[in-house]
Amino acid sequence: MKIVPLNPTDLAKFAVLPQHQLYTAITTYSSFVHGYTYSPLRQNFPDIFSIRMGEIDDKRAVVDFSHIEHLIKKKCDSSRRPEQNFKNNIWVARVLFDFCRENKVFGVKHAHEPFRTLQGFDVRLWENAAFTINGKKFVLLVDPRGETSALDVESRRFVFSLMNEQIRKLDPTMFADFELGVLQFNRKGFDLESKVVLHEAKGIQLYSYEELKTRIAEVCKVWVDVQQERAIRKIEGQLTGDLPLFQAKG
Repeated sequence: MKIVPLNPTDLAKFAVLPQHQLYTAITTYSSFVHGYTYSPLRQNFPDIFSIRMGEIDDKRAVVDFSHIEHLIKKKCDSSRRPEQNFKNNIWVARVLFDFCRENKVFGVKHAHEPFRTLQGFDVRLWENAAFTINGKKFVLLVDPRGETSALDVESRRFVFSLMNEQIRKLDPTMFADFELGVLQFNRKGFDLESKVVLHEAKGIQLYSYEELKTRIAEVCKVWVDVQQERAIRKIEGQLTGDLPLFQAKG
């Protein structure tokens, strides 16, 4: 059977739970399909953050936001919930775009090495770029979610820890002096007065590599187990007649 990969942001949230809560949390999560996506936003990060190849240059041309809006609208129109996805994506894009212009945020494309799990998943809790914010160097993750599903204090600690191990320690020549940051959003509905919040890793006690590896392995094992259990129940239901043997697509 095909195993659906776990969203890395959700992995970070699950990884900080007590082990006895993990199975219930994942079974509840994996039964809920919301149809919302921030893929249209993420596909436009190069223009929102002025991410380019080569060296960071604060004199580079900035793309007009109307161009970004057009691309996001086009992508959202083909999604399962076009109107709501466009509303979510364009709001975050606008607030983030303004933050980047006000704080001189620029980036250089860089493919950071992912953490690879025993199940074959690639875990990336960062954007594939090196950034500067007001001249200060950062590795960043953008978490565009609303308050109820966004990373909390403990899951941000997990993110910072994985950034530290996979980026700063794996490539110290280039990234040892980079700060670690998570960009989140202090929402006031869809008001453009809402703010981008930059959380930094300073003063936070980070997990060790062994702790990270153990927690990720535990989450991924339960994630795979839950999907396998659901597949078995589906087959059993089809064989007993509780579920149709063939389901129409569409």
